[in-house]
Amino acid sequence: MTPSIPYYQIIDKTSDAEFTGYKYQYRGLGVKTRYRKLWDKAELNATVYTANVETYKKNREFVGAVDARFTSRIGNGWNLRAHLRRASQDTFMRRYDFNDDTSLKSTLDVKRAIDNRYYHIEASDRQSLVNSDKTVNEPTVLPAIFYEKTEKGWRANQQFRTELSALQLDNDQGYDLARWSGVFELSEDFKLPVGVANYEANVTGSYYSLHAKPEDATTRLGEVSFVTPALSIGWRLPIAITTANRTAIFEPQTRLVYVGGKDRTTMIPNRDAGDYRIDEANLFLLNRYQGKDFTLPGTRADIGASATTNDNFFGDVTGFLGISRRISGSASAGLNADQGDKYSDYVASLSVNPANSLNLRWSGRISSKNLTLNESKTSLSSNLGNGRLSVTHNQLAKAYFSSSDDDREELSATYSQSFAGGWQFAATQFWDLSYGKTVRKKSTAALSWNGGIQDCLYVTINYEHDPVADRDVSAVDQLNFVVVFKNLGAISQSALSTLGGI
Repeated sequence: MTPSIPYYQIIDKTSDAEFTGYKYQYRGLGVKTRYRKLWDKAELNATVYTANVETYKKNREFVGAVDARFTSRIGNGWNLRAHLRRASQDTFMRRYDFNDDTSLKSTLDVKRAIDNRYYHIEASDRQSLVNSDKTVNEPTVLPAIFYEKTEKGWRANQQFRTELSALQLDNDQGYDLARWSGVFELSEDFKLPVGVANYEANVTGSYYSLHAKPEDATTRLGEVSFVTPALSIGWRLPIAITTANRTAIFEPQTRLVYVGGKDRTTMIPNRDAGDYRIDEANLFLLNRYQGKDFTLPGTRADIGASATTNDNFFGDVTGFLGISRRISGSASAGLNADQGDKYSDYVASLSVNPANSLNLRWSGRISSKNLTLNESKTSLSSNLGNGRLSVTHNQLAKAYFSSSDDDREELSATYSQSFAGGWQFAATQFWDLSYGKTVRKKSTAALSWNGGIQDCLYVTINYEHDPVADRDVSAVDQLNFVVVFKNLGAISQSALSTLGGI
């Protein structure tokens, strides 16, 4: 049993504070302090956790954590967001149910978008709360600066884009580096007798200063600079069909892409495209990897077709199918499980959203050699009576994991429902389906009610199952009964009259 007592204080018209004390039986005391402040163009919302509790280090240890958000509008169109998250000790936030996070990321983000220009400045620092990756997985970005400008070219439909960026990255899985890069890009769409053609050409210049790397890394240290030219030519043909009760739009498209320069993928650590896999969103992009670190020279041809229709029975239906062929250059990891194949996986997606509240979304990658399903993401949501059920299934072939001898597969389900009288129910379950087994992972369920005079009473019954343990954070299989009383203001006569007819 863990009693807690909140105290709420209005400081002035634009600020307030809330203090909540916790008594942990035989394990110590804790206080959560929340402070809010509002200015004309800024807001602060800060929570500070302090405690003298039992930890895996000591019988009693003074620990603390902060979770503070600050937003502000500055000058002409600048938006600042700061989020400070830090803890003095790894496990007490999870052990004493303040939150379940296994890492805390502090960020400073400044953006400005005006007319044809975009500015973005970001700094961040990640604190890992898991003992297994503390030494190599606490990256610091200080800072990342991005500038983009678009303007008209020399022709009516021509666009010229300039992009400049700088990055200082430390302790990213053992890598420390600085990178400066610039992109100068020209693009244009123009109509043909049949379809619409376009071209996109750019030159990317990059300069790297590589300071540190893991001992087993094959990349180099020192200074590296290079220039990469790239060109693509594409064509698409939108086709619209309309009948009495159905509308459909089909659009086949194709693109030929050339990327020049030398292959430097063994020299530069791939920090911004390490999780790349081909999909519907990046199939036709000139820079398919959408980063600066991984640039693979060569020539390729992309082809695909999308379809969108509206039907009285199926509702809104969209689909896509595409494939890429490597004409020259080295194979790219992430195109398919068989890196020697010149053809990528088939990239496919399907979305069905009928009017009866059912929503089905599937996307995947299918081997072009033997039609094996290499990746699949399926989500299904639907209303069931007064409730709503959401199911998500993910599967990824073993070839994309360096230390796996089977596919990875997982399933999750969430159900929520509202009942008469203000009761709410919600439950979530995760399963690991890898290796042909069904392993129950994290489970949560809650039945709650909020009501009374000015909603002064909150009652909830929570169930949680979590098999993951970390030092003094034990695997959880527990049932909690929580009662919260609150009254943040005077009770009006009308509120009393609704209870007793006063």
